[in-house]
Amino acid sequence: METTPPKPTALPTLLPILTGFSLLPLADHLPWWTLIFAAALLSWRIGAERRSLPPVHLSVKLCLVLAALTAVYAQFHTLRGAEPGFSFFVAMFGLKILEAKTRRDLVVLVLLSYIALLGGLVFAQSIVIGLYALGFLVLSLVTLGTITQPVGLPLKNRFQLALALLAKALPLALIAYLLFPRLAGGLWGMTTTSHTAETGLSHVLRPGAFTRLIPSRRVAFRVLFKRGDAPPSDKRYFRVYVMTRTDGRVWRAQRHEQEIARPSATRANLSYTLLLQPTGRRALPALDWPLPIPGAMLVTGDLLRASHPVDHLFRYHARATFTPPSSLTPAERARDLVLPQTINPRILRLAQHLADGAPTATARVAHTLHYFVAHGFVYTLAPPPMGRDPLVTFLFKARRGYCTDYAAAFATLMRAEGVPSRVVVGYAGGTYNPVGHDFIVRARDAHAWTEVWLKNHWRRVDPTAVVAPAALDYGVGAILRLTAQGRWPLPAGQTVTTRLLARSLWSATRYRLMLWHDAFTTTWDDWVANYNWRRQERLLHALGWRDVRRVSLAGAVFIFAMISMLAVKTFGAHTPRLRDPAAAAYLRFHKRLARVGLPKHPHEGPSDYSVRVARARPDLAPQVAAITRAYVDARYAAGNASARWLKAEVRRFRPRKIR
Repeated sequence: METTPPKPTALPTLLPILTGFSLLPLADHLPWWTLIFAAALLSWRIGAERRSLPPVHLSVKLCLVLAALTAVYAQFHTLRGAEPGFSFFVAMFGLKILEAKTRRDLVVLVLLSYIALLGGLVFAQSIVIGLYALGFLVLSLVTLGTITQPVGLPLKNRFQLALALLAKALPLALIAYLLFPRLAGGLWGMTTTSHTAETGLSHVLRPGAFTRLIPSRRVAFRVLFKRGDAPPSDKRYFRVYVMTRTDGRVWRAQRHEQEIARPSATRANLSYTLLLQPTGRRALPALDWPLPIPGAMLVTGDLLRASHPVDHLFRYHARATFTPPSSLTPAERARDLVLPQTINPRILRLAQHLADGAPTATARVAHTLHYFVAHGFVYTLAPPPMGRDPLVTFLFKARRGYCTDYAAAFATLMRAEGVPSRVVVGYAGGTYNPVGHDFIVRARDAHAWTEVWLKNHWRRVDPTAVVAPAALDYGVGAILRLTAQGRWPLPAGQTVTTRLLARSLWSATRYRLMLWHDAFTTTWDDWVANYNWRRQERLLHALGWRDVRRVSLAGAVFIFAMISMLAVKTFGAHTPRLRDPAAAAYLRFHKRLARVGLPKHPHEGPSDYSVRVARARPDLAPQVAAITRAYVDARYAAGNASARWLKAEVRRFRPRKIR
C-alpha cells in the first residue's frame, strides 16, 4: 500500500514578503530573468498550497536546475564572478522555496535571504541600502519568530521583541565591526565585473560628437582638504587622462604609460583625501602636479594610476606640488607638435595669422585666446552639428561649443603655431558642502583643457575659462539653471551675479537637503563602505594602540567575544523578558492566587493548576476555570478576543483569604 507523501509545511505570510525584500536590491544588477524565475517558483509554491497539490517531482527539480545553469552560462559565458554566482544563487533560492517541506527548511530560507541581501550589499553600498538592510533585519527576526512559534504572540509584540534584541546586540556589533581585522579593502573587499558605475570619462576625446549634452548629477568622487587648505576653483583641476595623438577629429591618450619618478627633494605643497566611486579603471583623479603615493604610481603625463582597477569605493591620500614638470625630451617635443596630415588649410592660415607679430610662445597663447573672445565664441551644452570636419565648423562657422571643442581647437592651433601642446581630460571645480566640509565632484564636472609648453614648463591653459568663466566659477549646474530661464548665453558685458543665480524657496530647501544627504553619504563612505585596514589602523592609533598587527587584533577580538558570551550567559537570565498581553495577564492571575495561599508550582501547567485551585477553593472554581480557558485559547490558539476578555476578567478577579 502506497503512502501519501506528507504535505509540506505552509509558508508563513511574512516569508514571501521577506524573500521579495531580500531580492529587491539585486534587481538593478542581475539579469531580469533571474528574479522572474525565482518569483515564478514562489508563485508556484503558493498556488500549490492553496490547491493542495502534491510536491514537485525530483525530475522536474533537476530539469529546472539544469535550465538555470544553462541560462546563467549563456548570459555570462562563465560561472565565475559576482554576477554569474548570484544569478545562479537566486535561481536556486527559488527552487529551495519550491521544495521546502519542514519548519527547518523554512528557517534555511530565512538564512538564504540573508545571503541574497548580502549580494545586494556587494553591488551597492550606499547609506540607503544600509538603512534598508536594518529594516530587513527586523523583518527577518519577526519572520523567524512566526516560524518557530506560529501562534500565541501578536505581530506588534513580535516587532517589539525584534527591536529589543537589536538594541541589545547593537553595542557588541559596533565594537566587533570597528575591531574585527579587515582582510581586504572596502566593505567586503569584493569586486564585480560590471562597470555600470563608470564616471563617463574616456581615454578618447571626440570634439563635436554630441549636439546635446545632458550632464549627470551622479557623484564621481568627494575631496576632503584640511581646513583652510582648499585651493580656489581656478586651481581645482583633477587630471585623469592626457591626450597627445590626434587625426583632426579624435584625440587619444598615449598608448603606453610608463612609471616616472619625481625628484626626491620635491616638496608636497598640498595634501588631500579623495573618495573615488567605482570606475572599473586604474585612473585616479589628481590635482596638479601629483606626487607618488602608496598603492599607486605616477606615470607619463603626470597621472596617478592604481595597481588594480577601481571596482569598489576607493579612498586614497594624495599629494600635489605647485612646481610643474620641467622636462621634455626631443621625441616628446616632436610628438606634441604633430599635426594631422588631413588638417584643413584654413586652420593653418589662421594659425599663421595668429603667430604673426608674436615672437614668443606666451604671446602666441595670448593672441589665440583673444581670437576666441574677439570673434564671439559661446560656451553651450547644446552645440550645433559639427559635420565631417568639426574643427573647421567650430572655428569658422558655429563658434559655439563645449569644453572639448575649445580644448581640441586650442591645442591644434598651438601646434600649428609651433608650440607643443596636449589635451587633458579630467574634472574641474566641484561644489563645496558646508555641512560635510568636503567638495562634491559630479559627473557633470567632467572637463577638458589644454596644456602648452611655456618657459620650459607645462602650463595649463583653459580656453573655456576665458570664454565662459562662469562655467568654472559657478559650475555646470548654474549654466543649466540660466539656460532653463532663457538667460544663457549672457548678453555682452553682463556677468553672472548672485541675483541671477538666486534660487526659489523650494529649490533652496531642496538644495540644502541635498547637502545634508551628501554629508551623511560622505561619512558613510568614509566609515562603512571604505572602512579598510588602513582606516582601522588609524582609528586604533588614535585610541592609543600604536603597534597594531592583525594577528594581535584578531586575538583581542576573540578574547572580547569570549568575555561577551560569558557576560550574556551570566546576566542574560536576569534580563526582563518581553511578554505578550495574555501571558502578562495570566501572571497577574496566579500572583493574586499566591497571595491567598495558592501559588503556582513551576512544574504545573495551566490546566493542572486550575484543577488544584478548584479543589482547594470551590468558591473560585468557575472564575478560575474561565480564566484558564481564555488564557489557553489566547496563548496557544491565537484568540485575540479571548486575550481582551482575559485581561478584563483578571482585572476583576480579587480572591480573598478564608478565615
